[in-house]
Amino acid sequence: ARRDCLPTRANLVHRGVDLESSNCPVCHDCEEDIQHVLFRCDLAQCVLRRVCRWWNLDSQDWSSFPEWQAWFLSLRLPSKIKVILEGVFFVAWWSIWRFRNQCVFEDHTPRHSTIFDDIVLYAFNWCHSRCNRKFS
Repeated sequence: ARRDCLPTRANLVHRGVDLESSNCPVCHDCEEDIQHVLFRCDLAQCVLRRVCRWWNLDSQDWSSFPEWQAWFLSLRLPSKIKVILEGVFFVAWWSIWRFRNQCVFEDHTPRHSTIFDDIVLYAFNWCHSRCNRKFS
């Protein structure tokens, strides 16, 4: 995502793929580039705000990965906690991209309400399988 290599509609059009629309398949409002999908789309903003609330962090309005990275580097958290938080954000972005793909490739629109629950579940499972200590 940081290198803008994912097949967003803007990238596909740039590569010469003929599409019906280059707008976001989730909100249909703006051209779909990676910054829109992961940061600017209403869905992404809502999901990222919930992640911040879950972690007791002030919610931010990032519009790009470098903005998020600058914010993340400025956080004063123990390094082990910061690694877990970074993983949670990666899980959140993966979940947003997965939701986007479901909108594009499946016959039905997925429910927005399940995204955050999936993030918590996948983040917990990821951390549980990677962390040496037990936690709850």
